[in-house]
Amino acid sequence: MFFCRRADKKMPNFCAAYGCSNEWGTHSRSRGITFHRFPKDSVRKREWERALKRKDFEATQYSRICSEHFRAEDFDRTGQTVRLRDGVKPSIFNFPPHLRKACMKQEKSQPVAPPPPVAPPPPVAPPPPVSEPVPQPDVKPKTGAEDEIKNEHNYALPASPAALKARLLEALARVESLERKERNSMIRERRAKKHLQALLRGLRMNNLISDGRLDLTAGPPVKVKPRRRRRRRTVLLDSSATRP
Repeated sequence: MFFCRRADKKMPNFCAAYGCSNEWGTHSRSRGITFHRFPKDSVRKREWERALKRKDFEATQYSRICSEHFRAEDFDRTGQTVRLRDGVKPSIFNFPPHLRKACMKQEKSQPVAPPPPVAPPPPVAPPPPVSEPVPQPDVKPKTGAEDEIKNEHNYALPASPAALKARLLEALARVESLERKERNSMIRERRAKKHLQALLRGLRMNNLISDGRLDLTAGPPVKVKPRRRRRRRTVLLDSSATRP
C-alpha cells in the first residue's frame, strides 16, 4: 500500500496528471483531496506513467497524483491515514479529444484472449432394440365379495384332522357367542318392561291413567333362559378321520 505523506519543500505543488490544477495545501485538504506518490516498483511505476498520457514524462521521487484520479473502491479508509490498495492505478482523467481517441485505439488494439475450446459432446449410444410385448391372458383379480361367497359355500371338510378340529372349535365358539347375545337381549327386554310397569303403576296411583290402558300395556312375562354351566368341551375325532 502507498501512504499519503505531507509534501516537503522539494515536492511539486501541483498534481502530475494531465490538465489537473489541484495544488497541495490547506485548500485541497479542506476539500478532502489527498496526494499519493508513484510506486517504487518499476513495472507498476511505468503503468502509472502511461496512464497519464504525458509525452516523455518520467516520475521522480517528488511526483504526486491527487486522489481525484482514482475510484472510490481504490482507497483503504479504515485507518487514520488514507491509503491506496495494492495493484490499483489512476484511471480518471479529463483528456482532450485527441488523447481520448488515442486511448480508444489503444484499447481496441489490445489482443483479446480467444475463448476456451468447447469440448465436443460425447457420442450418443444407439437406443436398445424394442422387443414386442408378449400378450398375456386377461386374468381378472378376485374381489373380496367373490372370496366371501367362496368361503360361505365351502362345505368340503378339511383333509387334516388338526384343521378339522380347529374348524369345529370355531363353530362351537360362535354358537356360545350367539347364545350369550340372545340371553343378554332378553334380560334387557325384561328390565325395560319392569321399568314400564313401575311407571304405569305410579300413573294409576295418581289417577293419570285408567285401568284399561294399564291392562293393554301389560304383556306376557319375559322368560329368560337359565345360564348354562360352561363345561369343557372336548373334540373327539373318529379314528377313521385321522387316516391319510
